[in-house]
Amino acid sequence: GIISQVPVLAAIVGLGLVNSAYIGDSIRAGLDSVPHGQWEGASSLALTRSQVLFKVILPQAIPVMLASAAAYSITLLKNTALASIIGANEMVFYAYNAVQIGADPVGAFLTIGIVYLLISVPIGIFARWLDAKVKRGSVKVVH
Repeated sequence: GIISQVPVLAAIVGLGLVNSAYIGDSIRAGLDSVPHGQWEGASSLALTRSQVLFKVILPQAIPVMLASAAAYSITLLKNTALASIIGANEMVFYAYNAVQIGADPVGAFLTIGIVYLLISVPIGIFARWLDAKVKRGSVKVVH
């Protein structure tokens, strides 16, 4: 019934609110990373505010936004697991049940750790690569 769905709904709302604040801050940081002179220069060309944003500012800000969002996605991955958002099918639930029926506890939870590493390490590598490209200025945004 609806009562069994309340914890899942609470986790979705809670993670959504917290993570939207972090992503909002990433967007703000990306926009702040563009020098103010870019805004002024684009405005002096008689571009509309939306043209300034989409043709001048966002192509410069998006790589910065993507780098921090990619890094934050690892935290989001861990938070969703901690909140048990996946529900009864979550890996920790299965490992706990396997231990209860006699499986090796170290092996069961080590397997979960390895799976989380297999998921989060590539994301971390991508985030580090993207951050390095942004610092070198070699990331180009297609618009």
